[in-house]
Amino acid sequence: MAISRKLSRFGIGAALFCVLVGVVIMGFGAKRLFTYSWPMVVSDFGRAAQSTDGNKAIALYDLGLKAYRAGAYQDAQEILTKAYSAMTEENQNPLGIDHDLGARVQFLLAVSYERSKQNFMAIEAYKQALRHDPNHLEAKYNLERLLAKRGGGGQGQGEGDGEGKPGDKTGSGQSQQGKKGI
Repeated sequence: MAISRKLSRFGIGAALFCVLVGVVIMGFGAKRLFTYSWPMVVSDFGRAAQSTDGNKAIALYDLGLKAYRAGAYQDAQEILTKAYSAMTEENQNPLGIDHDLGARVQFLLAVSYERSKQNFMAIEAYKQALRHDPNHLEAKYNLERLLAKRGGGGQGQGEGDGEGKPGDKTGSGQSQQGKKGI
């Protein structure tokens, strides 16, 4: 009888311990809910980006997209640059950088540069987007369009250095790379 009472007390103690562990785990979930998940749902991306419980790069991307849609291209550029930095700083994914998110961030950054008439910066951002996702058709099209507008018609015969800078003279419609396309 004494043994069964000790086992009974041990069982109650173990059950109580399990309940306590469950409450603590739920507390961490509730913290994430209120500091990251809920702000993302209600489009409070700035608050979600400040949270240490979620993916800061995604929250900043969404905040940058919101600024872009509002026509605040300069703000969008600053926020998207922070989003791209957050991707590399925090090692969000143990497998490395999320290339899909990287391509989306760089593409939106390029479009916002283009809207701000900063074509050189837009070209560089489109190139970055294509490094993350070589099959990103919109980035390919926009990059080709900007290069053609700059004078790089894709019919070059020389090698060039590929390092055109703002204000460089573009020549006679020849590509800087000496190759057609990307």
